Amino acid sequence: KRKEAFQCLQKAISFKKNYAEAYCDIGRYFLDDKDSKSALNYYAKALEYQDKLMPLHEAIFIEPGLVGAKYGLSKLGLCSEEVRSPLTGLEDSTKAAIDAAMLHAGLL
Repeated sequence: KRKEAFQCLQKAISFKKNYAEAYCDIGRYFLDDKDSKSALNYYAKALEYQDKLMPLHEAIFIEPGLVGAKYGLSKLGLCSEEVRSPLTGLEDSTKAAIDAAMLHAGLL
């Protein structure tokens, strides 16, 4: 089962390169196998992606609700920015923070 989980994690990062949690789990796999060099490499990659993505996580939730996430998805062309009542659109300052965080993460 362990090897199967490891293979699933590798497959996951082949589809989603910035999947920090999967890199961390693979690092744990190598650490359990006493391969500290490989574990450190995967932990470093996990931290690199987390550092890139954390500002985006924070920016998306500056305002309550999922409007920030929808705005981010709209910037990627995956949906419109419009929201239904009772939700309201984002403040310009929040949009700017999300835009900057998406640039930092390499998404724009």
